Amino acid sequence: MRLLFLFFLLTLTTNHSQLALASVVDDVSITHDMPIPENVMKNIVTEKIDKVSLTKRVMVLTNINKTFSKGDFISLILGRQLVARCIVAKDVAEKELGGVKMVKIYNVALSNTLRPGMEILVLRGDDSYFIHQLENKDAPEEEKIKEEEDLYNDTNLSETDADITLDENKNRAIKTDNVIGMSYGQMDYAVSDGAGNEAHYMAYWGYQIADNIWIEGNIGQTVINDYPAGGLDTKLTNLTFRGKYTISAPFYSYIMPYAGYQIITPDSPGAGKDDGVASEAERANEMDMVEELKETHLIFGVTVLKRLVPGWFARADLGTDILAIGFALEF
Repeated sequence: MRLLFLFFLLTLTTNHSQLALASVVDDVSITHDMPIPENVMKNIVTEKIDKVSLTKRVMVLTNINKTFSKGDFISLILGRQLVARCIVAKDVAEKELGGVKMVKIYNVALSNTLRPGMEILVLRGDDSYFIHQLENKDAPEEEKIKEEEDLYNDTNLSETDADITLDENKNRAIKTDNVIGMSYGQMDYAVSDGAGNEAHYMAYWGYQIADNIWIEGNIGQTVINDYPAGGLDTKLTNLTFRGKYTISAPFYSYIMPYAGYQIITPDSPGAGKDDGVASEAERANEMDMVEELKETHLIFGVTVLKRLVPGWFARADLGTDILAIGFALEF
């Protein structure tokens, strides 16, 4: 997986920041004498700040303990004080690094002391214990991300902070290589004596083989009750292969036209079997009716992805093969 994450490296530290940093170090040493509940402590690890942006809102942390991944919310702690709440925007597992963006600052003074090389405590998940430990009731109002677009603002990551590289490919609308998911839809079928549609459940895996070009495999199943005769059921297995191209759309959405090939295979174990009731002709007709459900043909359509939160999408498939909605996860 290739990710590109750019920053401006902080090069100057004022005397005031150095004094604040010394105070922070003292706080950290005090922490060891202040017991933290075991259920909270098990979610805390020590990591190191690798790089910090000029605005101090975006930074790269080590992830040696593999505590967090893309889309997680984590809290940064110095001593017993919360510094900031962050969202993990990028995860480079092979380098044991993660890019995080602050969405809430609890202590501005402490956040201004953050610098490359500093060790910091990382808490994944609920940070309510430390919120209750905040002693300074007159602290400045928390700084928050005001707009949803701030979570996905590429300008903050690439143009403003332009020296730290995590191998992100800016030519791609969707940066990651893989998208997996599940969906529910309606599958049409046609036979000589009529047509119908049934509920259809699918799982899929897409892989980005080149910038914005994807290959995708889908597998799904549908059960037709009382077909080819009363008391008999037929299972349809739907195997689909697609080639797709990604086009960025408004509101953090992506349109992916596709073309591909679909193979539908029916299976009805009871069809054609001698049950002591159906005649030989009826059993032969049952086999013919099952055979009619076989299909292999070209397909065309479009997939629409709408980003919900980092890493997750709502998904809709509108094509000659299926109409379906579902969810998808990128990694």
